[in-house]
Amino acid sequence: MDRLLNSPHYGEKMAVDWLDLARFADSYGYTVDRLRDMSPYRDWVIKAFNENQPYDRFVQWQLAGDLFPNPTKEMIIATAFNRNHPQNMEGGIIEEEFQTEYVVDRTNTFGNAFLGVSIGCAKMP
Repeated sequence: MDRLLNSPHYGEKMAVDWLDLARFADSYGYTVDRLRDMSPYRDWVIKAFNENQPYDRFVQWQLAGDLFPNPTKEMIIATAFNRNHPQNMEGGIIEEEFQTEYVVDRTNTFGNAFLGVSIGCAKMP
């Protein structure tokens, strides 16, 4: 058991489900699906699991790590949880419309990840 828990692969295995829940992607999504480098966030999640980071810190840093006094680089990287949503890079989009879509996506992800409840039904049609 100690060998498995001490393996760097432990964090990789544990991070898979969390990264899915956090809608991790190395691309922007939509039809103009350009690449973006989200590997620092992925690596931070793996490291957090490998170091057995306390859950309260794991959550706080992802939701508001940049708002702490004197945030560290790791705290700021953790907030990428809030930037993992698909982003439309197409020309001619209505910026205000997609700003709303981004907030809706982040809110839904927060509900799924931290409340264990889908709150997509609260969106106005």
